[in-house]
Amino acid sequence: MFFGGKSRKTVRNLHLSRRLIVPLMTLTLVACGSDTNNSAAPSAPSAPANVQAMAGDQEVVISWDEVPRATGYNLYHASESILDTGNYASYANGTLELNVASPYTVSSLINGTEYFFRVATVANSDQILVSAEVSATPQVPVPGITMLSLNDTGVDWCGTNGTNIDMNGTPLENQVGCDGVADAFPGQDGMQGRDVQSRDAALGGALFAKTGDGAAGFDFTKVCNSGEAAGEGDCPADPALGDNVNEWACTRDNVTGLIWEVKVDDVAHLRHMAHTYTWYNTDATTNGGSAGSANAGTCAGSDCDTQAFVQAVNALAGSDRLCGASDWRMPSDVELQSIVDYGRTNPAIDTSYFPNTPANNAFWSASPRADDSSLAWGISSSDGGISEFRKNYNGISVRLVRAGQ
Repeated sequence: MFFGGKSRKTVRNLHLSRRLIVPLMTLTLVACGSDTNNSAAPSAPSAPANVQAMAGDQEVVISWDEVPRATGYNLYHASESILDTGNYASYANGTLELNVASPYTVSSLINGTEYFFRVATVANSDQILVSAEVSATPQVPVPGITMLSLNDTGVDWCGTNGTNIDMNGTPLENQVGCDGVADAFPGQDGMQGRDVQSRDAALGGALFAKTGDGAAGFDFTKVCNSGEAAGEGDCPADPALGDNVNEWACTRDNVTGLIWEVKVDDVAHLRHMAHTYTWYNTDATTNGGSAGSANAGTCAGSDCDTQAFVQAVNALAGSDRLCGASDWRMPSDVELQSIVDYGRTNPAIDTSYFPNTPANNAFWSASPRADDSSLAWGISSSDGGISEFRKNYNGISVRLVRAGQ
């Protein structure tokens, strides 16, 4: 809930994170020998991959990729990290559920409590390998906001309450670690979550696995106009930004599962980085009581309001469709803030995966202000701050989003 005047600016750090822990693996050795056809013995099944934990109201849905030659799966979960599945019962609320299938719902959980999950491959009644650990925190649903795993903030450094340099003259706000200030200034953002795990892995610590790549704890993958991710099908491993079918036009967030539009630097293009729009939504069930202002921004390829831009992108057909999809929409304020990197400014985003982001502008969200129908929320591209703007303001950009596959 937001309070105060219409110019109030609020920054919300998102700390709900999904953490990956190095799996403790046990390997069953299979004796090799020759059969009458002198053929090689089949390889043992692998650990489940792409394990996902999606939080809901008093429940978490766990999903994973099927493992060839697996005959079943076991699921471990607890309200603390499960470092040793052999002793799962020693962890808080440690539970083993046998013979489960993906997707599997773990219910009767406590909202606001973080739960940890690991999936084990079973082959012929023998447990072979255990997956990496994932976590999720069930929450009471918020109207209008999709429940999803959230990124960390991108802040992997620590501050010192005004003492800006250490004894060697190194800026503490930008130091590689937080060890030097952890005792005097504990509990900082840079001491916890996905970001610090990623930083520690880069310094030779525990493995921090990512599906793709990205700054700090962010995990992004480029997506071609075909809809295929980088390295899949005919989409190159590192596609160039462009409009062709096998060129990069979208970025998938592997933590939230959302796929985001990438802006282009061409003033005549429908998705030019500098185009601006007024906030406009004629759906009375979602516009907060006011449709806003139509066609008063500065753009090309569509009327210059948010609704017209969404419609224009979804109307693209055939090979011109944006990343092979036609279900693009405006993001909520929470979704839009999930890709903000608060560890940088101007722009506050990973420009390796979101190039052509204006350094000093704002992006509209689909979220109207609840107590004033003339206002809607937007996110600053310079510092990630969230502010309210009048819907008829014509100087704000749009970045579209859609759900992943």
